[in-house]
Amino acid sequence: MFHEFFLRGSRARIAWAWFGLASIMGKAVFSAWNKRRYNDFTLDFYNLVAYGQEYGLGHEQMVDRLYSIMWSWLSIQMAQFLVYPALRILHNYWAASWRFVLVEEYLQRWHRNSRPLEGVSQRIHEDAHRFTEGINWITYDLLDSIASLVAFTPLLATLGEKVPPPGFGKGEVPGVWLAYAAVGGGIVGTCISLFIGRHLVAIRVTIQRLNAKLRRDLVLVESAYEHVAGADPDEYSTKHSRRASRLAPFAPLLTEMWNAYSTMYVHLGALRFWNELWSNVDELLPYILVAPRLIAADPEMRLSYGDLAQTKNAVGRVFNQIWTWAEKWEDLTEWMSVHRRLVELEEMLANADEREALAAFATPTPSFGKVFGHALPSKALPLAMPVARSASSSPTAVIPSSSFRGVRSEPFRMADMV
Repeated sequence: MFHEFFLRGSRARIAWAWFGLASIMGKAVFSAWNKRRYNDFTLDFYNLVAYGQEYGLGHEQMVDRLYSIMWSWLSIQMAQFLVYPALRILHNYWAASWRFVLVEEYLQRWHRNSRPLEGVSQRIHEDAHRFTEGINWITYDLLDSIASLVAFTPLLATLGEKVPPPGFGKGEVPGVWLAYAAVGGGIVGTCISLFIGRHLVAIRVTIQRLNAKLRRDLVLVESAYEHVAGADPDEYSTKHSRRASRLAPFAPLLTEMWNAYSTMYVHLGALRFWNELWSNVDELLPYILVAPRLIAADPEMRLSYGDLAQTKNAVGRVFNQIWTWAEKWEDLTEWMSVHRRLVELEEMLANADEREALAAFATPTPSFGKVFGHALPSKALPLAMPVARSASSSPTAVIPSSSFRGVRSEPFRMADMV
């Protein structure tokens, strides 16, 4: 998946792949720098509003200072307005190009062996798209978290010198205590979330496999109705018994899907309950730790409103950069399940290539058995997605030939199913 995009192909495509990755890294660094600028803005703004006259500033000086601070805020917002939309479009193209590289690679390898594989249509069409879209936001969020931690952790260490923990005086505790509190709160909550949702990846893989089976079986039924010579779909909608006979092969699969979805919703419910409970820590933690300093009896221990706002913003930034992975654990598990499905596809394609190479010395053409009681041609399948499977591989895919009474039995053409 990574090798095909970053290391193979023309030089222009490889350069485009690495340029897109570098732009994501640049966006993360720019975002962290802009967040740090906003943190400095909160300190200056609240201190000016609350203590401007105490600093000996006249009215005109305060107005000039206020406009200067507001201009810095406007530059922060304009930077986001101008840079983020352009980079978002660039990264969408980058992810789409990666997807098409994967689709072309999988189609070429699949066409070489011309063998039916489990869920191959879903894996190539849908999973490749979801993989590249997921890797786009995962890469940015990961780099943004690292850049923000690098930018704000030293600031928290500096603020920790001015804001000792409750019950301690200045200098009695190292200044990094505030950074430890923010990072520790995020790590504890995230680890608990990951533990609660540890089974979601396997559950989602099962659900994707079942959905692929259902989609394949529906395509087979639709192809049979539309392409078997002389078949009239309206003819099969007249009798209740025949409708029941068509639903019966799907009943076990639908039951299995319902059980899988029910299990997933139970795990998601527990995960969402915990995330909702812990997500407010970043709001409460700064006030619990430093708000009492606003009314401290000792003037030297007293904090300004600007210090409180800056501390709250910095603690929230550091906490959220870690906690965001707990909040996005649902999306992350879905991406991990897609990645696992693509890894399985690559393994199946590799095994199919090996079998094809060995079979070339023994038999000239493979045999694909029968579908719906009609013989399939033994010639190699076209580039389009093959839908033929043996009856033993999936019982739900077999439609009894009795469902097609009154239909002329003519050769079933594989090209009609594509």
